[in-house]
Amino acid sequence: MNRNTLFTLAGITVALLLIAILVSDPGRHTGESGALLLPDLRSSLNEIDQISIVGKGGAIIASLNRDDTQWTLAERSSYPVNLGKLRQVLITLADAVIIEEKTANPQFYDRLGVEDIEQPDASGHRIDLRGTTINASIIIGNSNSGTHTFVRKAGEPESWLVSGLIELADDPVTWIDRDLINIPATDIASVTITQPDGSVLRVIQNSPEQPGFAVQDLPEGRELSYQGIAGTIGGALSNLTLDDVVAVTAFQPGQLNPVIARFETFDGLIVEASSYTADDAIQVQIRAFASEKAANADAAAEQADTLTARLAPWVYTLPAHQADQLVSRMDDLLLPVIDVQ
Repeated sequence: MNRNTLFTLAGITVALLLIAILVSDPGRHTGESGALLLPDLRSSLNEIDQISIVGKGGAIIASLNRDDTQWTLAERSSYPVNLGKLRQVLITLADAVIIEEKTANPQFYDRLGVEDIEQPDASGHRIDLRGTTINASIIIGNSNSGTHTFVRKAGEPESWLVSGLIELADDPVTWIDRDLINIPATDIASVTITQPDGSVLRVIQNSPEQPGFAVQDLPEGRELSYQGIAGTIGGALSNLTLDDVVAVTAFQPGQLNPVIARFETFDGLIVEASSYTADDAIQVQIRAFASEKAANADAAAEQADTLTARLAPWVYTLPAHQADQLVSRMDDLLLPVIDVQ
């Protein structure tokens, strides 16, 4: 083997090595099939402190902001954001791999849902990511086969089909943390619901070891609509969620008097839900206290203070099936009276 042959083989080896390196690094070059759409995003995730979701006509749908302790949603008076949803969207974007280059012709953008978001009839959404080391705006278009998404970097002509399902909505509420409180029915000793007219519904449970709620002061000659219906009242704080929220400072109940549902646990925690009904909507304020009879007064007081600090600054709109439990009357639990005449 002569010297020229050795140099030729060496050159081929180096070339093959360079090709291997480029192929194995999908983030090295954007705009190629197999490359990351945003190669620097994953390393910059912790630097992001502001995210905007923009809809058709350039309207701001959701403004997410991070402070020293949490992410919040400006459109709901800085209510805490659902971190699971936020994390899912960001990681899906960071891991999005280009599958195929699509059109760069603006006349065809609407077919993919990636037209300029400032257009009044734009069908997609734009997500703006801002931080100390990140400044990216991506138009999120239609999904493809339920697993891929059409996207376009704002201001650039090329559109792309990328891996991952990226879904954004027109409702800012989709970004908030919808979990409110979760106290199992087995922890509840009693529930007392007092109507503005003074009528009272009360259900009690003897002990956690003997679960089962009983209705107190059942009217003579009346029957429960079914066995165990009292348990729906006792379990009203189990996995309680919200549909919407407003700051208590912006809530104006006017002349409305609330229905007050008072839940007391076996440990001496009292949770009080005040429900206001207007225009067929029920809005609820929630506070917590420690019972004077609590076996461990300090523990009950600490739990109550934690709940009140988190829940009291807000007024919640609950799903109808959950809100109804908080305003129940005695008649709601009974079989109807049958007129035998």
